[in-house]
Amino acid sequence: KTTLSGSSGRYNSAVRASAFLDKNQNGQRDSGEPLLPDVRFFDFDRGSRATDQKGSVLLPNARTYSWSDIIMDQGRLPDPSWRAGSTGVSVLPRPGVVSEVSFPIIVTADIEGTVQLQRAGNDVLPLGNIGIQAVKKEPSTGQLKVVATASTAFDGFYSLSGVPTGDIVLRINPDQLKRLLLNGETEKA
Repeated sequence: KTTLSGSSGRYNSAVRASAFLDKNQNGQRDSGEPLLPDVRFFDFDRGSRATDQKGSVLLPNARTYSWSDIIMDQGRLPDPSWRAGSTGVSVLPRPGVVSEVSFPIIVTADIEGTVQLQRAGNDVLPLGNIGIQAVKKEPSTGQLKVVATASTAFDGFYSLSGVPTGDIVLRINPDQLKRLLLNGETEKA
């Protein structure tokens, strides 16, 4: 806990924002996950400021006892494969206190491919307008979570962007698969 000093410290408040590389994508900063420099944060009252070389930025003069929305400026992240693991937070600053907020950043990739139906006689038919899902297992619950979606073009081509790295399974949307009445393997790791 950090406090503001000075004669008027009891009337001032601030927010210290930081960003870290969330390697295991659990949303919490763990040992070995570094703070990141040059990540910009936006506050509607004070504008945009970037984290320093130590990975944090002080947003001073927060309105005391008035909610402040702190948002990571995702359009200006230093690495194009990075995505915010959190969209933003609301902070209620208190007099003389620096509120600490930390934002996870995850590494993502793009996946491209083609969906085709192989028929008897080795005929291959491209499948257009098919829903593709990138699915990841949640470590805490073991439940499958859809992390990205796309639809195939007329020639079966699809492109998924911003897919978190790790163990990802690609599948045809299960609801659509039932309507197509297809059997057999429909997932690919």
